[in-house]
Amino acid sequence: MTISEVCEKFALSQDTLRYYEKIGLLPRVQKNSGGFREFAERDCERIAMIKWMRDAGMSIKTLTQYIDMVPDGDKTIEARKKLLLELKNQLTIRINELQVIQRLLDEKIECYEIHIAPKEEELFPRQTDQMHL
Repeated sequence: MTISEVCEKFALSQDTLRYYEKIGLLPRVQKNSGGFREFAERDCERIAMIKWMRDAGMSIKTLTQYIDMVPDGDKTIEARKKLLLELKNQLTIRINELQVIQRLLDEKIECYEIHIAPKEEELFPRQTDQMHL
């Protein structure tokens, strides 16, 4: 896949992909005969993992630590699992915060529908066909 195709598929900018490659989150992507990056399926799988970890709130620093541990195999399983559990806990907290915000919005919308919308409708009545010349 070309960089444009990968960007579209994952909703990432080219600058972001180049940055991930520069800092080592992505291995050097192969280039075709024209000198353009050619992303393999394996690259896309890794980008997908990076994206969901970032979307979940994992920092670049922690993500780099995680990825740096992977080649060490079994001896880093517990450390990697710990990072994932921390991410899950942070995500759970964020989900709970968002649910509170959602409830507050629901209350505000209900208040709007009961109190504000009718008054606005009085101030700005619908134009009738009587206004035609």
